[in-house]
Amino acid sequence: MWLQSMDDPDIAFPVMMPHIVKEDYNPNVSEEMIAPLGKLTPENTYILVTVTVPKKYRRFFRKPESTGCDQYGQPQRGTDDCGG
Repeated sequence: MWLQSMDDPDIAFPVMMPHIVKEDYNPNVSEEMIAPLGKLTPENTYILVTVTVPKKYRRFFRKPESTGCDQYGQPQRGTDDCGG
């Protein structure tokens, strides 16, 4: 999965759901920090963490624009094809 800037398509970060590697992931976030977001529930909350990819594996990771595909190999951004 990628978290991509809407303002600059050259900026994207690999992200993942933390529960994949740590089932009991439960970050401590101050009430002051989350108050502007309103009432958070499991239905409206989605937690992602950024991923650091070791240098030797980076050749396997490309930003979505480089192929036109999302992380599941499906075309994205209104394209019909993700052949790159």
